[in-house]
Amino acid sequence: MPQTKRQKKKDRNNSALYLLTLFSIGTLTVGCGATKVEESYLEVSDRGKQECLKRSDLGKNAFTAKKIYNECLETIDASLAQKDAYEADLYYERQRKKEVLQKQKAAENQKLKSELNKLKAEKRKLKKEKKRLAEAQQKKNKDENDCKEGSIIGGVLGAGLTMSSTKGKDRWWAVPLGATAGSLVGCQIDGG
Repeated sequence: MPQTKRQKKKDRNNSALYLLTLFSIGTLTVGCGATKVEESYLEVSDRGKQECLKRSDLGKNAFTAKKIYNECLETIDASLAQKDAYEADLYYERQRKKEVLQKQKAAENQKLKSELNKLKAEKRKLKKEKKRLAEAQQKKNKDENDCKEGSIIGGVLGAGLTMSSTKGKDRWWAVPLGATAGSLVGCQIDGG
């Protein structure tokens, strides 16, 4: 059957549309395939794969998640190695600071112990000195004043004074009273 002009034109349009659709799908397929990273060619650690899976979960759809995952696989091991090196440096820096602090504390503790020992030695020395001074004070506080001489002299003077000042019968009681009063006054004057 012969085709009409109109049908020929329609067939050409359909074939052009078919070729355009095929070309578009082919381009998209090739374009998506070019960005695809084959996991078999990359040697990625299990830890890297897990990290990439976590990062790909942030994608909004399956296409972006797969793209994030594939891009992550290319650089993850280097990133993880760099992160591990940084964390190791931080760890060793913390350990070094900790050791320095421990040394400082030990030095301070040693210094405090030596000062404490000095203070204890001074305290013992002060206790001995205090004890020695207390013993010396007790010896000093002993009443070693002997008022014998003052009593004798006061008694003799008192008896003599009352004997000379009294007459008659009053002498028998005035002389002993004068001697007693004189001995008391003489003892007080002598320091008793």
